[in-house]
Formats: sequence, C-alpha cells, structure tokens
Amino acid sequence: MSYHHCVVGLVLLAVCAAFPALGDGPDHLATTVSLQESQVRLQPGKDAYVTQTTRIELTAGENDLAFDFGTLGIPLDALDFGVEAAAGRLTVSELSIVPQAPGVAHWTVTADERCGARVTVGFPLKGIEWRVEYSAVVYRDVATLDIKAGLVITNKSPIQFPAAQVSLPGGLLLTIPLKRDETLEAHLYTANSVPYQASFVYDAPRYGAGVVALMRVLRQGDAQFAQSPVPAGKIRLYAPGAPGVYLGEDNLPYLAPREPVNIKLGTVPDLPVARKLVSATKIDTRSDVRDKLVLFNEDDAVEIEVKNLRKMPVDVVVRDEIAGDFAIIKQSDEFSRVDSDTVQFEVTLQPGETKTVGYTARRYNLQP
Repeated sequence: MSYHHCVVGLVLLAVCAAFPALGDGPDHLATTVSLQESQVRLQPGKDAYVTQTTRIELTAGENDLAFDFGTLGIPLDALDFGVEAAAGRLTVSELSIVPQAPGVAHWTVTADERCGARVTVGFPLKGIEWRVEYSAVVYRDVATLDIKAGLVITNKSPIQFPAAQVSLPGGLLLTIPLKRDETLEAHLYTANSVPYQASFVYDAPRYGAGVVALMRVLRQGDAQFAQSPVPAGKIRLYAPGAPGVYLGEDNLPYLAPREPVNIKLGTVPDLPVARKLVSATKIDTRSDVRDKLVLFNEDDAVEIEVKNLRKMPVDVVVRDEIAGDFAIIKQSDEFSRVDSDTVQFEVTLQPGETKTVGYTARRYNLQP
C-alpha cells in the first residue's frame, strides 16, 4: 500500500463545480473531485475539524485533482490533503491556485500505474456550535439514578452534511444530518440504575465557603456509561414521577472512563461552618548577613466549626487545604490525607450539635 499525506493548513470543502483541464500533456488529467464521506470532530473551545473523503481512479502519470470551494470564504492555503492508493507509488505536489479560479484548490498526484485511490481533505470549520446535556432521575430510596446523555448541535457553517459521522471528545460517535441553520438534538446513551453515594462536604477551595450536598456517581461494570468518557456538560436532576420535581443542576468536567462523577447540588444552609486561623507562629527562622529574614518554618493552628441545625443526625466530611510542604504535628481528631495538599476529617453531629475540629500544621521553608 502506498500513502502520501501533505499538511498545508486550514480550509473547507463543498460539492465541486465543473473545472477545466489545467494541462495539455497526454499524461495530465484534470479531475474535478466531489468529496462525499464526512467526519466532523467536535473539539472543546476550538472549531470543529472536518474530514471528507472520496474514491477515484488515477491514471498512470500526472492527475490534477481539483476541489471547488466557490465563494465559501475558506482560506485555501490551510487544507490538509492526503491520498492513499492500494497499488503503485504516488507523489503529490504542493497546493496550487490559478488566478482564473481563485476558489479552487488543486494538487497534482503522479502515479506510476493506473490505480484506485482514496482522497482525503481536512479542515477546521467555523460555525458548528454544540454542547452535551445530561438529565438524571434520582431514586433516593435505593440510592440509584437513571442518566440520559444528549448532544445539542447547531450548524451555522456555510456547509451542510446529509450524513456526518460526528465524534465527541473521548471517542463517542454518532451519525446525524447537519443541515444549515438548523439545531439538532441527538441521543447519546442512557444508563439506568447507576449507584451513587450522597454526602455533605466542606471543601472551600473546590466548592466555596459552605457545606455542600454532593452525589458521587459510581461508574462500575461493563455498561457504556462506565467504559466511555463523560464529555463536559450540564446535568439536571429530578425526582421520579411525571412531571419530575427539579432537584438541582451542576456543570460536569470532562471525565475519563470509570472516573466517578461528582455532582454538587448546592450549599446546605442548615449546616453552617466557620474556619478560623487561630495562630501562625514563625519558628526556625534564618536570616542573611544583614540580619534580614530569608527563610522560616511556621506552625499554623486552624479550627473549623460545624453546626447541625437539622432535626436528624448528619455526617459531614471536612476538608482543608494546606499550601506547600507540611506535617501535622497536632490534631483534635483522626484525619486522613486526601492528596498532597488536603487533610480530611469525618464528623458526625446529632441534631442541634456543634463540633470543632482542628489541627496544627508545620509548614516548611517559607519565604517572607
């Protein structure tokens, strides 16, 4: 198999119009190519990337392959061009544009024998707007939920695609028509009876200054929801029934396969929390020759108070972030290290109860 790929930049393609021969020699054949099969790759924060292909017959010698973009306003010097043949050897010229046809891009492909070939043109495409949306029905009595994922896509580009293979971040694929100036809603997948764990968490760097209600959705087993990535998008939660009662929403980041989904349902006002830096004591100070402080360690004493204003017992996860290299030299309760910067306490509060957890962290090698 012979393959030649030439990257030249950005561009779009359309169905080709008639195009005159560009040479008079017996080995020079001008062929107007109509690109047919379309793949549209959706990219977060970037233009969509379109790849279109067709199959043609190449003669032995030079073949001029012409692509007419008409008045679409696409920069022709930015196309990605590739040609692949099952037999023989191919060489490909650089992109060229003739003054008489400024909307036409063409390449000369030289084949050492007559053969069939697959031609590919790729380009970024402005005007494809898209988002992923999730909806979930939450069954609190069995701690499961049913999730539906869908794609909302609008084609404001100058091209329409009768049947485009659309790929989302992470490799999710579907084939849909993309008509111009039309918005389409396409179903991606449904996941039923997915287990979740509910918790109350205080984690100011991640969720803000209050205790939040979190759902940790577990992605286990062989279902598509577990094995596929989760593209970023908004998720809305509802109680079961018709119509379902709206419970809340959150924006999900992109998640790799099997990575748990954490859904923030909002701040819990009847679990007020207050964090206080009780003291910050410099120790092991080091100065330069002019007696100027240049390096020191510091003992930071922190207290976090949580109140339960509810009429039922609650468990609250209390996390606190500590910058830099540190060691906990004193603590009020048992704790765990969530990661290199975060300590975690687990607190159980009875109705009306207030509890305070605290620690002293020795932070090393600080500068004024």
